[in-house]
Amino acid sequence: MPWIYRMAVKIMLLALPLYIYVGLRLSTAIAKATKSSRFPISKKNARIIVFAVILWFYLWPITLEIYYLTGNFRNLFIYSPQLQWQDYLVLFPAWCGLISVVEIFPYFLVLDIFAGVRRLKIFSSRKKKSDKKLPGKPWLSYLKVGIALFFLFYVGIRTYFDTSHLRISTSEVVIENLPKELQGLRLCLFGDIHANRYTQGKKLDKLRNTLQTGNDDLIFFTGDLIGRGPDYIDQALNALCNPKGKLAGAACMGDHDYWTAPHLIARELKKCGWEFLQNQHLLIPYKGHQILVTGITYVYSQRISDYELERLLKNAPEADLKIMIVHQPREFLVEAAAKYGYHLFLGGHTHGGEVVNHFFGIPFSPGLLETRYCWGQHRFKGLTVVITNGIGRTLAALRYHAPSEITKLVLASGGQGGAF
Repeated sequence: MPWIYRMAVKIMLLALPLYIYVGLRLSTAIAKATKSSRFPISKKNARIIVFAVILWFYLWPITLEIYYLTGNFRNLFIYSPQLQWQDYLVLFPAWCGLISVVEIFPYFLVLDIFAGVRRLKIFSSRKKKSDKKLPGKPWLSYLKVGIALFFLFYVGIRTYFDTSHLRISTSEVVIENLPKELQGLRLCLFGDIHANRYTQGKKLDKLRNTLQTGNDDLIFFTGDLIGRGPDYIDQALNALCNPKGKLAGAACMGDHDYWTAPHLIARELKKCGWEFLQNQHLLIPYKGHQILVTGITYVYSQRISDYELERLLKNAPEADLKIMIVHQPREFLVEAAAKYGYHLFLGGHTHGGEVVNHFFGIPFSPGLLETRYCWGQHRFKGLTVVITNGIGRTLAALRYHAPSEITKLVLASGGQGGAF
C-alpha cells in the first residue's frame, strides 16, 4: 500500500478513541434531549444511530485494508483517472467525519468537565445531600447536539468550497528602501499543483488563464507539479507552459517532482519558458536596477547542506531586490536568507495546513510541527516570508480552512504591509 494511504489508515486508527468518546457522549445527549419530545429516542437506539454513522466514516480505511490484503489494491477506485461514486460514498465522508470529530471533541470535553464540577459542588453542599441519582441537564444535552450538528454541516460546506474553488489573493509586501523604479512590481506565486484525479478541469484552467493574462512582472512556482506518478505531467505542463510574466518565470523542485521524474520535469519546464533553479541564481536587469532570484532545492530526498547554502548565498551577485524561492519553508533557510540580505522569501509545501482545525478559535495544523511558516505572510529581521496555500492536496482528500490559492503580491516601500 502506498505510504500516503497507509498514513491515512494510521490517522483514522489514532482518531478512534475520539470517535468513541464523542459517539458515547452524543448518543447520551440525544437520548436526554429527546426524552420529553413527541419522538423520544432511547439511549440504545441513539447509540445504534451514532455508531452506524461512525462506521460509515470508517468504510474508507476498511476498504483500503481489504483491497490491500486481498492483493487487489491496484483495482481500487482511487486509480481511476476521474472521480467515481465511491469517492462521494466513502472517501470524502471519511475525511469530513475526521475533521468534524476533531472540531467537536474539545467542546464536549469542556462541557463534561463543567458538568462534573457542578456535580461535585452539589454533592459537597450540606443542603443537598442525597443518594438519589442526579437529574440530567437538558440544556447541556441540547448544546451538545447543537454543536455536533453545526460542525457536521459546517465542515461539509467549508471543505467543499475550500477544496473545489481556487481563489486569487492579493496583498501588499513592504520592503524597506526599495528603489522607486521597483515599487509597484507585481508578483504571482503558486505551488503544489499536485495534478491528479482531484486537481483537474476548472482549477488548471483558472491557473492557465491567470498565467496568460500578462498582468504580472514576475511569476514564481514553488514546486510539486504532480501528485503521484507521471500520468498527469502533460496535463499539468499544459497549464504552465509559456507564462506571460513580463520579466521572468522561475521555478524550483518539489518533493513529488523529485520522487517522480525530477530530470523530466526540470527539462520540460525549461522548454515551457521557465527558469528552473536548482541551487542557482538568476539575475534580472530592470530599469537600471538588478533583481536577484535564488532557487533552492530543499525537499525530503534532496536537501542542500549548510555548507552549500552558505557558499551559495555568500557568493550571490549584488542586487537591489533579492528573492529566494524554495519548496519547503524551513526555518534555517529563512534565517539564512535574512542573514544575507534577502528581501523576500517565497515558499509552498505546507498547503496552508491543508486541514486547519480550530480549538476554541485557535488554528492548528500538523504542518505547524514541521515549520512555523505554515501559511500567510510573516516578518523576520526585515525579511518578508510569504507561504502560498497551493492548489492541490496530498494526504487529505479535502481542504479545510486552507483554500486552494494563487498568491499575488505588490511591492511597496515603507509603511506597514497589509491587504491590498
